[in-house]
Amino acid sequence: MTNPTCSKILMKSVLIMCFMLQVVDLVCSKENAKCIESEREALLQFKAAMVDDFGLLSSWKEKSNCCQWKGVHCSRLTGHVQRLDLSSEAEYIELRGKIPESLLELQHLRYLDFTGIHSQDNHIPEFFGSLRNLRYLDLSHCGFGGKIPTQFGSLSHLRYLNLQANLLEGSIPFQLGNLSKLQYLNLDVNDLEGTIPSQIGNLSSLQELYLFNFGTLKNGDGGGQWLSKLNSLTHLDLSHVLNLENSHYLFQMVANLSNLRELSLTNCNFSDHSISSFYPFKFKSSNSLSVFDLSLNHFTSSMIFHWVSNVTSNLIELNLSDNNLFEDHVSNNFGMAMNSLENLDLRDNKLKGSNMKLLSSICTLRSLYLSQNNFTEDLASILHNLSAGCMRDSLEELDLSNNQITGSLPDLSIFPFLKQLDLSLNRLSGKIPEDITLPSQLESFSISGNSLEGVVPNSFGNTCTLRSLDFSLNNLSRELSLIIHHLSGCARNSLQELHLDDNQIYGTLPDLSIFPSLKKLSLDANMLNGRIPQNIQFPPQLETLYMGSTSLEGVITNHHFANMSKLKVLDLSDNSLYLKFSNNWVPSFQLREIYLRNCKLGPSFPKWLQTQDNLLSLDISNAGISDVVPHWFWTLPSWKLESMNISYNNLTGTIPKFPVRFSEYPSISLATNQFEGPIPPFLRRAISLDLSDNKFSDFDLFACANGIVEQLGKLDFSDNHLSGKIPNCWSKFKSLSYIDLSNNNLSGEVPTSIGSALQLQVLMLRNNHLTGKLPFSLRSCTNLVMLDAGENELSGVIPSWIGGDLQQLQMLILRRNRFYGGLPLSLCHLANIHLLDISSNNLKGQIPTCFKNFTAMIKGMKDNNMI
Repeated sequence: MTNPTCSKILMKSVLIMCFMLQVVDLVCSKENAKCIESEREALLQFKAAMVDDFGLLSSWKEKSNCCQWKGVHCSRLTGHVQRLDLSSEAEYIELRGKIPESLLELQHLRYLDFTGIHSQDNHIPEFFGSLRNLRYLDLSHCGFGGKIPTQFGSLSHLRYLNLQANLLEGSIPFQLGNLSKLQYLNLDVNDLEGTIPSQIGNLSSLQELYLFNFGTLKNGDGGGQWLSKLNSLTHLDLSHVLNLENSHYLFQMVANLSNLRELSLTNCNFSDHSISSFYPFKFKSSNSLSVFDLSLNHFTSSMIFHWVSNVTSNLIELNLSDNNLFEDHVSNNFGMAMNSLENLDLRDNKLKGSNMKLLSSICTLRSLYLSQNNFTEDLASILHNLSAGCMRDSLEELDLSNNQITGSLPDLSIFPFLKQLDLSLNRLSGKIPEDITLPSQLESFSISGNSLEGVVPNSFGNTCTLRSLDFSLNNLSRELSLIIHHLSGCARNSLQELHLDDNQIYGTLPDLSIFPSLKKLSLDANMLNGRIPQNIQFPPQLETLYMGSTSLEGVITNHHFANMSKLKVLDLSDNSLYLKFSNNWVPSFQLREIYLRNCKLGPSFPKWLQTQDNLLSLDISNAGISDVVPHWFWTLPSWKLESMNISYNNLTGTIPKFPVRFSEYPSISLATNQFEGPIPPFLRRAISLDLSDNKFSDFDLFACANGIVEQLGKLDFSDNHLSGKIPNCWSKFKSLSYIDLSNNNLSGEVPTSIGSALQLQVLMLRNNHLTGKLPFSLRSCTNLVMLDAGENELSGVIPSWIGGDLQQLQMLILRRNRFYGGLPLSLCHLANIHLLDISSNNLKGQIPTCFKNFTAMIKGMKDNNMI
């Protein structure tokens, strides 16, 4: 389906062309212009406010001509900055920080694109509304919250406004209706509420309007009157807007938009009943409407097919995915009426494959998506039905994935022009016929997640257009060298992706350099064995290599990676491999993901990691490294790690207090090493933090540093040398669900603030020297599933609120403490309890008879063969 992003790119191109034609000042601006001093200073202040991990602003230097800086364009006549474009094409490259008001100095700015800048402002700066010469403003994907500034209504020259994919709340300001020249307005993917202001109807020049939201935005009491004047609209997205299903008048207004080309009404609560009242309408745009999205509604019968074919017959794309269509048949009239339809999406419905023959009469259909339906027939009969009509000569893409289709692979050449075929996640089984024929133009074939056996046939290697082949998650059980040989026909020159992971393929690693175009190779989780030959060569274009869990062994050296300058992802985990690189090796590649778990990299810390500038994920756990972590590892400015696992080594040293370059919420594991000293507070940015089994001695600064900790969910400080009292700062942590402080030397009382961790599910305090009573505030942690405070010096009676308020508990361990008195009857309310250990205390009295009703405990013991 055509989406707003594609439209945005097209609109951006058109507007840029307009600006270039209308504003001669911009032509050759970098060569001839000399920037204004005050504007250069304003830009330098902006740079100073930004964290620039990847050097996007490296050309912005003092005493240099700002008109020659990256992203800056000036008038060649006046030198004023007229265009500022800091958008980034790479998802992982971004600026972040608070946008300073110094940009107000750029009063001649006409074009501003901050797409993807990660703003640390809580809202869109209002001063943008004072840049009165703006024609183009893109603040999409910036993370802005708060409301849309009403000041935007003063940007009278504005033609393009994109606020897509932020966290904006509140209503749409009616002042936007003042933007009489606006041609493009995108408020998609926010949390807006209230009614669509009628003033939007004043935007008579508007061509594209996107209002898809996750909030409670709704159509106003005036029905669709605001749409009546938007005669220039070509693209309209009202997805998720409330009150549309009964808005007869609004739909009439939509039907009157004679230039409309794309209409999206996703998740608008439409049903068969809703559309029955719309039957009289014939779209005035019936000749222009080419894309219609009705996904995520509540259609159940063939009525929707009748209705669509009645309102328009020139559709190119139709999306009816994620409805409840369950009838076995599709209207025959629909197939005959849709004489222009090229893309039909029926994914995630309840259709059956027995009567898909009527779709075969759509002679123009190129793409057909039928995944996640109720197809249970054998594949041969389904393909026979779909190929019964003229569609067989037009179909280029067919998706039948995630059904329950049975049988083996039949002849697939009945669709001579098919380019993409997805049969993954079905119930296909048996051996693949050796004489099977693929469509001669097939480019992508996925059959993963089935139960096919044997070997990839020779005929696959003779499909000269094949680019992607996915046989993962099957039962292939032949030697890898034979499979590679069968693919060594003309397909070896075209193949770019080969996925053979999670099979039973065996044998040694053959020469893979016969695939000169291969970019992705997945061989992990097979039964390969033997040593990797020293002279083996990998494909020179390879970007992704997965060879984990294959039982390979031997030595990997510089030579193996000599011609792999494009490699971005490397996974050799869980093999008996020794990575032996020369001390000063500088790889030709720049990896984004490294997975070398259970390989041997040590004993020295791998120095070559210092050369990797774009790293996002790193796993070198259990890699035999016995060394001090070098200073450079903590300070590389270009890293933006989303995941780091260096656990189960013998790493030593302290972690510096200054922040390492992590992404916003990384997963971090430094477990089972010899790190010591205090735990630095910058690690609070993690979403999961495992520092267990080290020699850390203090976490006061970590727990009590300024600021709220929004995302940290798991914290494991067990088996360290932590001593003193547990810090009473847990109210700062808003998302903690797992805390493990067991096996330390902590003393004093359990702090009351621990009860403010309302998401807490697991609390482990075992084997410390904690005293006093369990804090009454813990009763607020009603999501607790496991509470282990055993082997301490806690005292008092066992609190009755444990049974009264913590009724989700499955494991309660209070053994070896100093609790006294009787057992509270409220413990009988722990209906989900699997393990209850209150031994070695000073308890007295009788065991409540209700304990015999702990059926979950009995079931758990049976399941674990404990009875």
